[in-house]
Amino acid sequence: MDFDPTEEQVLFSQMIDRFCQDRYGDGQRGQYLQEPWGFSADGWQILAESGVFALPIGEDRGGLGGSPADTVSVMTAFGRKLALEPLLGGPLLAGALLARMPESPLVASWIDKIIEGSGHLALAHAEAAARFRIDQVTTKFSESPSGPILDGKKTFVFGAGAASHFIVSAIPHAPADKTTKDQDSIRFFLVDGAADGVVRTDYRLTDGSIACELSLSSVPAQALDGRFGDLEAVVATNRIAASAEMVGIMEMLLDATVDYVKTRVQFGQPLGKFQVIQHRLADLYTSLEMCRSHLAAMAAADCACDEGRHQIIGSKAFIAEKARTLAEEAVQLHGGMGVTDELTIGHGLKRILVLATLWGDPDTDLMTYAQGTASQAV
Repeated sequence: MDFDPTEEQVLFSQMIDRFCQDRYGDGQRGQYLQEPWGFSADGWQILAESGVFALPIGEDRGGLGGSPADTVSVMTAFGRKLALEPLLGGPLLAGALLARMPESPLVASWIDKIIEGSGHLALAHAEAAARFRIDQVTTKFSESPSGPILDGKKTFVFGAGAASHFIVSAIPHAPADKTTKDQDSIRFFLVDGAADGVVRTDYRLTDGSIACELSLSSVPAQALDGRFGDLEAVVATNRIAASAEMVGIMEMLLDATVDYVKTRVQFGQPLGKFQVIQHRLADLYTSLEMCRSHLAAMAAADCACDEGRHQIIGSKAFIAEKARTLAEEAVQLHGGMGVTDELTIGHGLKRILVLATLWGDPDTDLMTYAQGTASQAV
C-alpha cells in the first residue's frame, strides 16, 4: 500500500501551513482566543474561500468529496500550528452528518452555507447520562400540527462558539414499536438556537475553545432525514480527524522540545548533551512514529462497517494516550515555563486533553476495543 500523500493532500497541507504562518504570528493566537466565538471570523472566511469546508461533502452536493486521508492531511497541519478555527466540530462533524442525509431543500441550503462559511452549525447529541455511548438518547420529539417539538437536554455541544443552529438527536416521545432498538429510533432535527424554549449556556473548555449546554422545552424543529448509521460513520471519521490533529500537535511539541534542550544550558552544557534526556526524547520520537502508523491505518479503515470503526476506536485510544504522555514530557522538560501562556507547549497539552476525550477517553475506548475484539474472536 502506498502511504505517500497525494498531490492534492500536499497542497492542502501547504495551504494550511501558509494560512497559519500568515495569521498566527506573535500573540495573534491569544487575541483570537479572546474573541466571542473563540476564533477569528476573518480567518474562518479565508478557510471557506480556500475550499477546506467542502472537503467532507460529496461532489454531487458541490463539495470536494475528500477521503479520510485528505482530512488527515488538513488536520495534522492544523495541529502543528494549534489553529483555533472549529473545523473539527463544524464542517467535519455537523457538516459531514448533514452531507450524508438525502437531498432536500433544507439540507441543500445548509450545505451551501457551510461550504461558503456563512452558516455555523453544531451537532447537539451528547447527553450526561449516556457518557460516551452514542447510541443512548433520551431527548424526545413529538408531532404537532405545526411540526416536530423537542424536549430534553444536551451536553458538550462541541465547536458551538459561533453556531446559530444545531442538529439535535431525539427519539419518539411514545414509540409505536416496542421491539425497535433504541438506536434505530434516533432521528435528527434542525433547531434554531434563538427559538422559543431554547436555553443555551456557553462555556470554555480546558483549551479555551467554546462548547455549550442546550436545554430544550417544547422547541419547534425541522425534521432531517438522517439515521443512526449516518452518525456512526461520521463519528468514526471525526475520531480520525481528532487523532490527526493530536499527531500534528505531537510533532510541534517534540520539535519545540528538541530545540529547547539544545539551547538550555545546565551544569555548564546544553540539556541535550545528557544521555538521560536523549533517551527520553528517543522514546517520544518512537511514540510519535507509532502514532503516525496508527493514523495511516485509521485513514485506510472502512468507517461504514463495524470492523473498521472498531479499529478506529482502538487506534484513537493508542494515539490519545501517547499524545498526552508526550505533551506532559514536553512540559516537564521545559520546566515551569512550559505551562505559561507565552509558550505553545502548555497550549498544546490543553488541546490534547480535550481531543483525547472526544467521543471517548482512552480507558473507555480501550475497554470498547477489547470487548469488540473478544466478540469477533467468538
